[in-house]
Amino acid sequence: MNPGDYFGEVSLLFNCKRTAYVKTTNYCVLARIEKSVFLSCHKAFLDSLRQVTIKYQDTPKKFKIKLLKQIEYFEPSVTNYSMFYDELQYQFHEERIEAHTDVIKMNTKCKKLIFVIDGELQVEVQNSEGNMCIIDTLHKGDVVG
Repeated sequence: MNPGDYFGEVSLLFNCKRTAYVKTTNYCVLARIEKSVFLSCHKAFLDSLRQVTIKYQDTPKKFKIKLLKQIEYFEPSVTNYSMFYDELQYQFHEERIEAHTDVIKMNTKCKKLIFVIDGELQVEVQNSEGNMCIIDTLHKGDVVG
């Protein structure tokens, strides 16, 4: 980064988690503007700042947008595809899951879409004898509801 550069605005604009740590290396004097004040700024300014974030092309962002574009029912209802996918990918909440952990339980209602960022999931159903049978395996890039 160069003097006067900024980052971290994505978290502020899209209400998502930050993706980096920031630590002081020596004595500092800092100033801040609270989120509520920032978001009450002129709408045109905020819209133009959001348009700037669409141009960011880092690898994780491109991968998440690719995952979202797999979901066919998003497309007919969205007028501004770029902004829609850009805003939605910032809402991904990634978490590390230990092996052999139930991610979705049978007979529960769907409350979220799950995107496989890395790893492998097995889809199991109960057969007529009450035994669990693997019917599919999900990999990086797959989506399940």
